[in-house]
Amino acid sequence: MIGELGPLMGITVILMRLGLSWKFTIMSYKRLVLGDLLPWMLLAFFLTSFPQGQWAQPTSLGFIIIITGLIIASLKGIKNSKKSEASGKVLSSQSLSKKHS
Repeated sequence: MIGELGPLMGITVILMRLGLSWKFTIMSYKRLVLGDLLPWMLLAFFLTSFPQGQWAQPTSLGFIIIITGLIIASLKGIKNSKKSEASGKVLSSQSLSKKHS
């Protein structure tokens, strides 16, 4: 990486990869403690490909993009589903009260 981008940009990209890997590791562990196993399972493949992977080959770049998207989606999944369930319950109770009136 350093040979391709130069010392300043190479070290910057390496530190960004390591920082993002560390952040996803911490976030996945917090979800594991809450009982959500999916981010932790996806993290195993992410950590073998993202921090040390070569992105020049289109196949490996595609897999890295897919697994990164899956981890981001699995980390954001529960917050949105709880809000939609709560709003669905409110709407259904309002619609039932209107039908009976």
